[in-house]
Amino acid sequence: MRFRTLLVALAALLAGCGTQGSPFGFATDSAASSATQLSTTGRYLVHFGAGVSPAAQDAALAAAGDTLVRDISPLGVQIVSSNQADAGIAAQLVDYVEPDAPVSAPALCDGNGQPVPVRSSWSPAGLTTASASGGGVQSLETTAAGVNDPLIADQWGLSAIHAQQAWGQTMGDGVIVAVIDTGVDLSHPDLAGNLVSGISFVNSVQGASGSSDGDQVVPFHNVGPVDDNGHGTHVSGIIAAEADNGIGGAGVAPHCKIMPVKVLAYNTKGLEGDVASGIVWAVDHGARILNLSLGGEGGSQTLARAVAYAEAHGALVVAAMGNDGQNPTLHDGADAEFPASLPGVVAVGATTADGQVAAYSDHGSWISVAAPGSGILSTTPTYPVFEDLQPGYDILSGTSMATPFVSGTAALIWSKYPSLTADQVRQRLLHSATDLLFPGFDDFTGWGQVNAAAAVGA
Repeated sequence: MRFRTLLVALAALLAGCGTQGSPFGFATDSAASSATQLSTTGRYLVHFGAGVSPAAQDAALAAAGDTLVRDISPLGVQIVSSNQADAGIAAQLVDYVEPDAPVSAPALCDGNGQPVPVRSSWSPAGLTTASASGGGVQSLETTAAGVNDPLIADQWGLSAIHAQQAWGQTMGDGVIVAVIDTGVDLSHPDLAGNLVSGISFVNSVQGASGSSDGDQVVPFHNVGPVDDNGHGTHVSGIIAAEADNGIGGAGVAPHCKIMPVKVLAYNTKGLEGDVASGIVWAVDHGARILNLSLGGEGGSQTLARAVAYAEAHGALVVAAMGNDGQNPTLHDGADAEFPASLPGVVAVGATTADGQVAAYSDHGSWISVAAPGSGILSTTPTYPVFEDLQPGYDILSGTSMATPFVSGTAALIWSKYPSLTADQVRQRLLHSATDLLFPGFDDFTGWGQVNAAAAVGA
């Protein structure tokens, strides 16, 4: 996965409490005790108490001098932009107020927590990628595995999880997987046929030139779930690149559908409120599997409510463990990665082509399974984006890449066994996995490496 720096941006504790209000317009006594930290993003997540009418909510926000950004009504949560007014919201009206904290696709690190490149050098002879002007991707000679996708021989992860064997049973027909990420190249020739309608919760996808993190202007602005980074397109190809179409490679579930839900900007950074909005929207529009190759430390009540909403509506949430190469709960007192560590989420670690645990893969008691994550070839945007990627196809590494191998396998399971519940699919994923380190569960690989063939009974 294209993991960039994991941001935890909750700032100083507020001084004082009570009904006099806080610098961001919300009272902070015990009735709204989670509102104890200032937001560095200028946004807050507000959950009003039961029985507080919409009119009363609007009046409270107006009195506080704050602006409603978005209403996540199924969660009873409002995203609010604060002008730092001091009017305050009466504490009895609010269950909680929390900063809308940053999330991202974090940076890839080695076992010592040091950043390492996620992109591998790769340029197969004869591959002609699509240009920014819209040219098609030309294929190499056909290769093996019963399909004619020319790059499948370079996709070691498919063989490692026995995907081709599973294809004798199912290829994922009828299942929608939401990729909640940086968007997708909507015209990519290896993905376009497998896309359903999506949405963007990122209002502006243009970066400011000359900013401190090297942002550059990209040629997209308010254009829906178009990938301006490359991360989401790479994740999508691992799940559902078309098979046997004579171009590129193949996904784990090449007949399933991808729902692009853009919640991360061109630099893979986003906010928990947008992620929660994306989760709810995807579930409400028919996604059965939610792929979250992103995260943040600590999490929020709102993000937990969104995951619980997905689970209550029969969806399976699959999330990346993170790329710090450590157990986050033992490192400088940091919290576990959210949403991977939330109950019911399938948390995914990464392995290498030689069957080892990747040095960067986080570990902990909440891990579910592992999957191929290092040196993964998949689709990339066919036009220039923020990241330095080879157009069309490229190789990336990280638990972001491992996560879609599991989402794709879940799509295969649900396609063959459509009457299963999300928890039954989850259990089938876990208990069909292949042990790598020790018999049974361990903190590094969970129940083992996902095995698509065993999961569908092939």
